[in-house]
Amino acid sequence: ADTAKEVEPDVRRLAARRDEEILWAMEEGLKSPGLSAVLGELGKLNLTASRRLQLAAEAGGVAAFALRRWRLMAAAEREAAQPIAALTRWRVTGLKGGDGGIHWRVDLARCRGGRPGAWILTQEEADGASAIHAAPLSGDPAEALVDRSLAAGAIPRRAAG
Repeated sequence: ADTAKEVEPDVRRLAARRDEEILWAMEEGLKSPGLSAVLGELGKLNLTASRRLQLAAEAGGVAAFALRRWRLMAAAEREAAQPIAALTRWRVTGLKGGDGGIHWRVDLARCRGGRPGAWILTQEEADGASAIHAAPLSGDPAEALVDRSLAAGAIPRRAAG
């Protein structure tokens, strides 16, 4: 018999109305011991705010994820072109699947010390279990995420992204 038990994650949520409040909460969370990741959904993320998050993530050893949402394509293009301090920049797009599965196109647009790439992720359900499979459109995920500075002996860092 399988004795492994699933552990429910301890998820803490905070609702905020403005990006400034979300950024403050994210930065405070990154300073809190015991958290493994902080996720915030923002409309705008400028270079200064992203640098503050990056520094807090590095200092606290906590992963930071900033999800950027836009309602209009023009705003998306304008905001996506703005520089940010994150070590990686990802773009995730939902795809329609003819087989009823869930599909995403995932683009690694920027990776400090690595190479960009693109993948199709597919979630499949079989025998009551869910699995996600990745098929590269370009590059290998492991190669894309290799930090070349680590090969030169640099100290590894945890990243905001």
